[in-house]
Amino acid sequence: MDFTRYTSEDLIIKHYTEGCEMILSRTDNSVRVFTDITGVMVKMDTMRILRKIGKKAQRSIKKSAILGAVGLAILMLKFYVRYSGSKLKTFNLKEAALNYITQ
Repeated sequence: MDFTRYTSEDLIIKHYTEGCEMILSRTDNSVRVFTDITGVMVKMDTMRILRKIGKKAQRSIKKSAILGAVGLAILMLKFYVRYSGSKLKTFNLKEAALNYITQ
């Protein structure tokens, strides 16, 4: 999922919801997710919505890598992981993130 060009939190929620719906269509836990949030910031209310949506999809995810989380976003992601049970790992380099999810 690529959120780098989104300036609207409504679009972020919509895109994330659509991505999670695709993930939930899988019956096994083989989905590998790469997410790029470089330059993206969301409000806490939006993060709460994303956590609730994402929690449902975790049963189908094998590995998840996120690129571009810095500063406050790292803290928000820690709350996301704790609440959702996500197998999410953060990365600074795209190549490292892609390597992680393909191994």
